[in-house]
Amino acid sequence: MKLQGITFDFYMTLIRPRGNKSRGESYQDFLSRHYLQADPWEHRVLYDVFEYYADAYDPAANEREMHRFWAEFAQRLFRRTNVVGWDQGLADEHAEAIRRIFSHVHFELYPEVRETLRVLKEKGLKMAVISNWQRGLKHFCRELDIAKYFPVILSSAELGWEKPDQRIFLEACKRLRVEPRHMLHVGDSVDDDVRGGKGAGFQVFFLNRTGVEPPDGIPAINNLREVLKAV
Repeated sequence: MKLQGITFDFYMTLIRPRGNKSRGESYQDFLSRHYLQADPWEHRVLYDVFEYYADAYDPAANEREMHRFWAEFAQRLFRRTNVVGWDQGLADEHAEAIRRIFSHVHFELYPEVRETLRVLKEKGLKMAVISNWQRGLKHFCRELDIAKYFPVILSSAELGWEKPDQRIFLEACKRLRVEPRHMLHVGDSVDDDVRGGKGAGFQVFFLNRTGVEPPDGIPAINNLREVLKAV
């Protein structure tokens, strides 16, 4: 079946955290270094604080405006995680540290990503990102300089559907104007990506960067360059 479109997972498929620490782990390290006490980290915090990010973040802001944004973000984060004794001064003081943890600079692209996406675009493939991610994913893609490859960028928080829900895959098809049978999905999660993509009628590649046993009958690749062989 000739491919017309490809969708990619985002986290641990296109990007990875610098230093192999998640944002939650890095935030907990930050709190520990500064002797700050807070509630135990929970992943839901990201979805809550990135509501503000999606509505207020301006990538074209000057440094003064950017500092104000991240100081406000820090306030909301400290409040949400119940940091003991936080105040405006603490948020201002640590705005840049919070920025390094929660902005796009916390992440890096896998080495093969740019070249792979460039070649796929040159071949005429329509591409999209499908991710279980907070609001504001388009900003991350722009600042990591990959948004130019993706006319469609879908996050679960913006749509209200999470992979493996078929609706998020079919929404990508609708926006790309490609039928599911002509689509390939690439991702690193058996549940979210493999089962979700297959359930929506996509062809699927399991991205196996860690050497785990791949699902039976599912093509496995070790890096994204191998996608090029399929097209």
